[in-house]
Amino acid sequence: LAADPQELASSLKQIISYYQADTTGAKNDTSAAQNNPLLKVFVPQGRGIIFGSATTRDTAEVNKLLNKKAVQEMLPHDTELMWTAKSEFSDKNGNKYFNLVGVKKQVELSGDVITEARPTFDRYTNAAEVSMTMNREGARKWARITGANIGKPIAIVLDGYVYTYPNVITKISDGRSSITGLKNVQEAEDLVNILLSGALP
Repeated sequence: LAADPQELASSLKQIISYYQADTTGAKNDTSAAQNNPLLKVFVPQGRGIIFGSATTRDTAEVNKLLNKKAVQEMLPHDTELMWTAKSEFSDKNGNKYFNLVGVKKQVELSGDVITEARPTFDRYTNAAEVSMTMNREGARKWARITGANIGKPIAIVLDGYVYTYPNVITKISDGRSSITGLKNVQEAEDLVNILLSGALP
């Protein structure tokens, strides 16, 4: 499940202030921001479950700053931050940025309940989708999870990276789901491979 957006935004403000307090000799707000070690390598977002963004080369430094014990204590106790597996956007210089998103620590459903995943197409728009089918146990849990989280995002994670975080549109009771909003067929095929990898022992 995704982290609570309000709690995440509050934590972000605290963490920025924590590193801001470490800057000394700043004459104004602009120079203070420039001296903030986190803001030098991290673009705070605080919208939805997106905590912020960083370029490929800066993710390690961001991890170092955010993994500090005092900083970790500022995050909600049930929440952890994970990078997206793919870059979300690029700047004018071609630097690719990855999003850092907040997810709940407790895993609600593991991939071993998935019995089938395949690329499909919307019959009206022809947009690429992923069709996913679960076994009986997975369908039962999925009905509870989706029913309790309508309108909220759910993260699909493999090896500590978030591959997608689609919003739940409706309760899914039969274990058959469609993941929409994908950019193209390649993204659909990649997501299928991720889901099937998660289904392996």
